[in-house]
Amino acid sequence: MKRYYRHSATILLFAATVAGILTFLPSAQAAIPLLPLEGTRLTDGWLFVKGDSKAGENTPPKTGWISVSVPHTWNADRKPGKEFQRGSGWYKRTVDLPDLSNGQRAYLRFEAVGTIADVYFNGRHLGRHADAFNAFTFEITPYARPGKANELVVRADNSFFPEIIPLQGAGVSVNGGIYRPVHLIIKPATSFSLLDHGSYGVAIDQVSVTEQRATLRITTTVDTGVSGGARTKVALSLKDASGKLLATASSDAQVRHGAPAIVAQEISVDNPRLWQGIDDPYLHTLLVELRDAANGALLDSQEWPVGFRWFEIDPKRGFFLNGKPYKIRGANRYQDRPNKGWALSDDDHAEDVDFFCEMGANAVRLTVYPQSDIFHALCDRVGLLVWAEIPFMKTYIPFMKTHGDPHPQFLENTRLQLVKLIRQRRNFTSIFTWCIGNEIRSDTTGQLSTMLANLHELARAEDPLRPTVLATNKRNATLCNATDLHAINAYPGWYTDDIDAMAKIMADYNRTGKGRGLVVSEYGAGASIEQHELGMTRPPATKGRWHPEEWQSLVHERNYPAIAETDYCWGGFIWLMFDHASNRVEGYTPGLNNKGLVTYDRKTRKDAFYFYKANWSKEPVLYITSHRFTERKDPVTEVKVYTNATGEVTLTVNGHVIGTAKPNAWHICLWENVTLRPGKNEITVTARRDSQELRDTCVWTLVPNSK
Repeated sequence: MKRYYRHSATILLFAATVAGILTFLPSAQAAIPLLPLEGTRLTDGWLFVKGDSKAGENTPPKTGWISVSVPHTWNADRKPGKEFQRGSGWYKRTVDLPDLSNGQRAYLRFEAVGTIADVYFNGRHLGRHADAFNAFTFEITPYARPGKANELVVRADNSFFPEIIPLQGAGVSVNGGIYRPVHLIIKPATSFSLLDHGSYGVAIDQVSVTEQRATLRITTTVDTGVSGGARTKVALSLKDASGKLLATASSDAQVRHGAPAIVAQEISVDNPRLWQGIDDPYLHTLLVELRDAANGALLDSQEWPVGFRWFEIDPKRGFFLNGKPYKIRGANRYQDRPNKGWALSDDDHAEDVDFFCEMGANAVRLTVYPQSDIFHALCDRVGLLVWAEIPFMKTYIPFMKTHGDPHPQFLENTRLQLVKLIRQRRNFTSIFTWCIGNEIRSDTTGQLSTMLANLHELARAEDPLRPTVLATNKRNATLCNATDLHAINAYPGWYTDDIDAMAKIMADYNRTGKGRGLVVSEYGAGASIEQHELGMTRPPATKGRWHPEEWQSLVHERNYPAIAETDYCWGGFIWLMFDHASNRVEGYTPGLNNKGLVTYDRKTRKDAFYFYKANWSKEPVLYITSHRFTERKDPVTEVKVYTNATGEVTLTVNGHVIGTAKPNAWHICLWENVTLRPGKNEITVTARRDSQELRDTCVWTLVPNSK
C-alpha cells in the first residue's frame, strides 16, 4: 500500500501560507467580489432534457425533463478516455418578475452557453448567440408578465459548427449547456446600456498613469425606454481603499429613445498609490452614477475596483510594471474540473486563484478561450497579471484545406468573439494583453496573414492601450511578427529530446521575431503521480502510458533557468497549473492532459509545483521530491529537496545524519548514492529559514527484488 507521510510542522507551514493568501482571497463565496451586473442569479428551479424532439430543433421534447441547477453542463460526468458528448439540450424554468408598468426594464444576461444558445421567453424567440465563452444579454421587457407566469426556455447546442471558433485543438471540446450563471437584471427606464455585445455599458481606460498622476477615461453608453428621451448626468467618484474621496467629475447627456448616448469623460488623481501586482494589489473604487439631470434622482450605478498601473516591455530588458523590472512567472489555466466540466462555482474559481498565489506566481494565461469574469475580478484583488485570449487555434488551415475557404461567417464570428472579449473585460486592472490566437499553422496563400493582421488591428482599435499577442510554435516570420508581442510555445525535453535546448530555441525565435524579445507562453511535461522512475536521460513517449513524475520535475528544473536568466525573455507560462480533460489516451489516466503541476481534482500538488514554490514564493518551503515513490527496489537512491531555506539542509535517514547541503541557485539540494535498508526507511530533512525551523519527512520502503 502506498503511503504519503508529511511532518506536522510542514503541514502547519502550508496552513500559514494559505491563511496568508486568504487575507486577500477568502474562499467563502460570500467574500468573493460581486460583479456590477449580478442582479438576481437564476440558479435553482431549472428543468433539463438532452436532445431535441422528433419535430426538430425548434421544439423541445415533452418528456424526460430532470431538475438541475445552473451552472450546468451535460459533459460533467464524462468518462475518462471517452469523447465529449455533443449535440443539443433544452432548459426551462419560470421567472418571477415585478410589475414593469412604471417604466422599468428587464434583462436576462447569460455569462456563457456552449456553443449556440437559442433563447425563448414567453414563447418569443429572443435571439441566437453563437459563441461558447462570452456573455450575452437580451431585453425581455416587451414580453414580460408580472408574477411567476413567465417561461424561459433555452436550447443549447455544442455540436461542431464550421463557422464558430474553436474548430478543434489543444484538447478543447466545448462543454454543452448553460455552464456559467444566468442573471435577471431589472433597470429603470433610463440606464447604462446592457445591449452592447454583452458588455457592462461602462468602459474604463487608464489613459495615463505615472507615479505623479493617474488619469482614467470613462466611456458610458446610456439608453432610455422613455419615448420623449431623457436628460441625464453621469457622475464619477474616485475613492481610495479606505473610502476617502479623491476626485469627482460629471457630464450631462441628452438621450433619445432608440439612440443611445455615449458619454466620455476623464477623472484624475495626483500621487496615486499604484497597483504593484502580487506585491501590493492596491485597488481604488470608481463609482459611476447615472442621475436625472432635473432632480438628481439616481437612475443607475456601477462600482468598479481600479488599480493604477502601467506596463512596458523592452526588447532587450524584458517586462516592467510601473517602471520596475517584473519578470513574468506564470502558468496556464483551463476552466474544467472532474464531475463538473466547465460548470464551476465561484468558490472553484477562488480555489484556483489560491493555487497561483500559494506557488508565488505573478501571472496567469487564461488558455485558450475567454474565462469567467469572476476569475478576472479575483486576479485584480490578488495582483495576478492576466493574459486573455480568443479560441482561434491551430486547425484553421487544415480545416480550410479540407473544406475549402472558410465561410464569411467564420471570419465574422472570430472578429465578434474578439470584440466581445475586449468590451466585456477591458475594465479589469489585471489584464495586460489580448491574444488573437494559439499555435496557428502557417499558410502559403496569404489568407491567414490577412486575417491575423485584421484581428490585430481590430484589437488595437477596440483597446489602443493594451498590446496584442499570438502564441506560436512555428518559427515563421509572419506568425512571429503578427502582433505587438512575441510569444512562443516550446517543449524541450517533452516533444523534443534535448531537455537543455530552451536557450537555443529562444534565441532562434528571437531572431525570427526581429529581436523584439519574447515570452515563453507554454513549456512543460506530463506527469502521472502514480508513476515514478529515477535516472531518466531521455523523455518518455509523449503519447505513451508511462509519464513518470520525476521526468516532469527534470524538465522544469532544466527549462526554467533559461527563461529566468535571459533578459530579452520577459517571462514564462508553465503548461499548465492543473491537469485538464482532453481526448488524449496517455499517461496513467486516459482522457487527461497531465502536464499540470496540480492534479485534475486539485487534491495533489506534484513535485514540480514545489520547485516553483521554492523559487517564487516568500513562504518557507522544504520539500522532499519523489514523496509518492514509496516502494523501491534499488537500495541506492538519490534524495532531492526543493527549498528556499537560508542555510544548509540536513538529511537524516533512519535517524542517522547522512550530511548537509546548501541549496543551489535554483533552490535544489541533492544527495546521491544514499543507501536504503530493507523494509521501511524514514527520510527526514531539516533546515531553517531565517528564525523559522523547517522539516519534511517521508517513508520509502525497500522491497525484495522478486524473480
